[in-house]
Amino acid sequence: MMKIETLSIGLLRIVYAMDWEKIYTIGAAGQSFVKRQYAFEDLYPLIGNSFYRVKQLDLDGVYTYSTTMPLHVEHSERFAAPFVFPIPASTSIYIRYEGHTHVKCSLLNQLGATVIPPQTICINPNNLFILDVQNVSSGSYLLKIETRFGIDYVKVIKD
Repeated sequence: MMKIETLSIGLLRIVYAMDWEKIYTIGAAGQSFVKRQYAFEDLYPLIGNSFYRVKQLDLDGVYTYSTTMPLHVEHSERFAAPFVFPIPASTSIYIRYEGHTHVKCSLLNQLGATVIPPQTICINPNNLFILDVQNVSSGSYLLKIETRFGIDYVKVIKD
């Protein structure tokens, strides 16, 4: 993207038709007549399908978006995938996530609305995180797991 009066350039990511998430924002050249190039790297890509776009904010407050680009990641060397069980769950969801001492978990319905708000869960001696779903209605949900390395989404079913 090239603009004469650009305040900032940002990289956004979306997964599972949820809200766009800001990954980076950097200051741009401001008033410039020279073509500038910017590069971004998602250091903690999400496993599965994600989509990216660039947001350009001009000095006058007007913003534009680039074309959305898809990216599929099979696995990441930065962290192991979480193991979530039982599925279907009745009262609790157990999350085994090697290499992590704290995770922040939330439960989202199929429309992306929060059913269980984000809560920090500490590891116990069995290397398990436990999320109470006893008061959640039966159905299909997305478990959002945030760590210091990134975010994972796992489809879960509640009996």
